[in-house]
Amino acid sequence: MNEPPVISAEETYLSVTRHITGIVLKRPRSWGWWIGFLISLGLLSVLAASLYWLFYKGVGVWGINVPVAWGTAIIN
Repeated sequence: MNEPPVISAEETYLSVTRHITGIVLKRPRSWGWWIGFLISLGLLSVLAASLYWLFYKGVGVWGINVPVAWGTAIIN
């Protein structure tokens, strides 16, 4: 039993790839997408600021100023 080809003979890997990626890349962005993007960008900024503050001040910002309490930060 000969099965028909999945793609026609005039199609190439490049043309199939361009067709599939064109669906995603050419679609317009909605307001919901932009709002979600801005929220996630804001949360990423909070993460970056928190990491900067942690590296600048040290782990004392976690409230573990006693040297013995370091073990809790390491195992968690």
